[in-house]
Amino acid sequence: MLTGGGEIHIADFGPPHTLWGRLLASRMRRFEPISDNLNGRLPTMFREAGVGNVEEVARFATILGTISILSGQKPD
Repeated sequence: MLTGGGEIHIADFGPPHTLWGRLLASRMRRFEPISDNLNGRLPTMFREAGVGNVEEVARFATILGTISILSGQKPD
């Protein structure tokens, strides 16, 4: 549980930003656990959980797809 003033940082698959990533994501979306990530829903899920100042602070293209680094903070 994140307490007031606490920060969260997560690295996970995010929406694809390359042709290869989009092709791979079309197959990976069939797997329920990762579809929210690939559809860019993680920031919305953070906000719905009460985390503010949610932003993508970095993005890395890998052979398996885009890795997004997200950051947010729980208000006091």
